[in-house]
Amino acid sequence: MTLNYQHLYGLFGRDISGQFPSIDAILHHARECKGLTLKEAAALLVAPGEFGGAIFDAAAAVKRATKGRLVTFYGVVYIHDFCVNSCPYCGDSCVSEHADRKLLSPKEFLADLAALCSEHKFKEICFLAGEDNKRFPPNDLARYLLSARQIYQGKININVAPMSVDEFGLIRSTVPGRLHFRVFQETYDRDIYAREHANGPKRDYDWRIESQMRALDAGFDEVGQGVLYGLNDKEFGSEFETLAMLAYAQDVKEKYGRFPQSMSFPRLRQAKGVESYHVPKPITEEILKRFVAVTKLTIPEVDTVITCRETAAFRREIRPIVNIEDFGAKPGPGGNLGEPVHFQMSLPDSRSGAEVRDEMLRDGYEVQ
Repeated sequence: MTLNYQHLYGLFGRDISGQFPSIDAILHHARECKGLTLKEAAALLVAPGEFGGAIFDAAAAVKRATKGRLVTFYGVVYIHDFCVNSCPYCGDSCVSEHADRKLLSPKEFLADLAALCSEHKFKEICFLAGEDNKRFPPNDLARYLLSARQIYQGKININVAPMSVDEFGLIRSTVPGRLHFRVFQETYDRDIYAREHANGPKRDYDWRIESQMRALDAGFDEVGQGVLYGLNDKEFGSEFETLAMLAYAQDVKEKYGRFPQSMSFPRLRQAKGVESYHVPKPITEEILKRFVAVTKLTIPEVDTVITCRETAAFRREIRPIVNIEDFGAKPGPGGNLGEPVHFQMSLPDSRSGAEVRDEMLRDGYEVQ
């Protein structure tokens, strides 16, 4: 798949007043829940700050019209935190000073999953693993996920390194039930991608960007995508990342007849073990809120995802335009059993899932 990213950047460099309908007209159209064009999305992404409230309110109206006040929790199980990639920003990368890495045994894996399932009746659980195929190849992943069906029958979401069609097919043929593959491109800008991913298999931009389509080709039911905000320090860099994610989703829709099921919006945070790394271009909460809102307006059926990488106060503020949140994630192997874990990145919201759920219910949300 080839994104014309010069074209996408170019949308932000034009005179918006001369190229696009008025912001008010775009928002009026967006409230019909029929989606927006990339040009209309670009106009909203860079609209003056005074339109922020109106853009958010329109997105909240679209979310209510399509999903009501429903918020879905997903659980998190880390299988291992070994990795052969050298991403300089990641606490689990091979350049991190993180030493106490762990691969859960099959017995430990099931115990961790059982502990998680005792806290909430999950519709979706995300299973994560670092990229180290010699230590944990796809056939081992298939075996672990099959064993999970002893305890959990809901949707299985795997957030692991990209695989071949045959490897995805092995997972599909081994594991019954609904399967979702989620991978973050980190950045859709080839220059930034090369700068941040110099070594390891992750350096292959094309292998990563095409992975969702390989998963669908292999029979996966759903895919999800995301970028890592803060990596792209070019002019309009973060706006470009949002637009590129939307453009990619439209390509998936054209080829497979459906959009990616979810889009995630993590902001790059400082990580233990790579303290010398500085986020190239952090974005504010207001900017992130704009990106999530424009995504919801452009593709109303997509499920937007926010996690405990954000503060408790901001999660509550942005919740009217969010569909999915994590449930008290303890991101490390054995975390659900209460074992001390090394966090891949700092997590500002350390509340338990039950505390977040209680807050949602008090605020009138429907929780599943």
